[in-house]
Amino acid sequence: MAMSITVGRQPETRPACMFCYRVTEAPVGQANAWRINCEICGPDEVTRELLADGPQIGKEGYLVFAWLRWAALENNDQVQLLTQEKAQQIAKEAPRYTPLEKANQLLLALGRITKRPGGMFQGLIAQLTPFAWARDEREVTEYLDWLDTIQINRTTNGIKLTIGGWEKFEQLQTNANNSGRRAFVAMWFDDSMDFLWTDGLRPGIEDAGYQPYRVKGVVHGDRIDAHIIAEIRACPFVVADVTGSRAAVYFEAGFADALGKPVIWPKPNNRVTSRHLNLSIVCQQSAHCEPWPTAAYGSHDINRCAWAF
Repeated sequence: MAMSITVGRQPETRPACMFCYRVTEAPVGQANAWRINCEICGPDEVTRELLADGPQIGKEGYLVFAWLRWAALENNDQVQLLTQEKAQQIAKEAPRYTPLEKANQLLLALGRITKRPGGMFQGLIAQLTPFAWARDEREVTEYLDWLDTIQINRTTNGIKLTIGGWEKFEQLQTNANNSGRRAFVAMWFDDSMDFLWTDGLRPGIEDAGYQPYRVKGVVHGDRIDAHIIAEIRACPFVVADVTGSRAAVYFEAGFADALGKPVIWPKPNNRVTSRHLNLSIVCQQSAHCEPWPTAAYGSHDINRCAWAF
């Protein structure tokens, strides 16, 4: 939302929050930024340029809003300085959750906010909007309706988790803690490749302290493409094997590389073809490792690269 300001002075008018568009207190000028205190979005620090021009992110402002609030929740309410470049990067790379995933994110946030059984959230419903990665208060209210009576209790005093809610919260918390240590493995699902998974990739990744994950055999209720994309976004790196020249493996490796994630390319030299070459170079550079020196896959080789992350 564009606004004219004079460097070193407070804007004379009370601006609208650049995320929820509610009227806020006048920004407080600091050394290299303005601090904005919004009743709904909380405190934010933005550069003078961003305050003047508004975030150039189209309709993705809610994603930046959500990312900032989650970052504050996970870092003891520490406020981060937001630049135009960072806002655009967040809007591009922020997760796109399904409705059920958003409801789970909301429950996870409520558990972290209330901290213990009996703890109560007593703020405005609109303040929960970013924790559900929702676009507006209407959407987050719908997710609260889904959780009501089974996982949360809503009273005139506020919102608290039920015993079922705390049980679900513990599951979500465990999954959240493990996701940062889970390595996504992109490979051909043919049964002839199972030996590579069981004897090479899986033990090598585990020895490096990560949890290997491949989609084959995993039961879930999501669309397979949406599930894969969500897993790649959450993982610290990707291992991609191109045996069989499967298009899906190229897509998954390319998607990870576009997100700036390292890609380990476990491919014996004798399997390199012209089709593989360009992507192989990109992925080896991203993973900071050399091509495999022998024709045999080994868990030690995977371990050597995985430890870098």
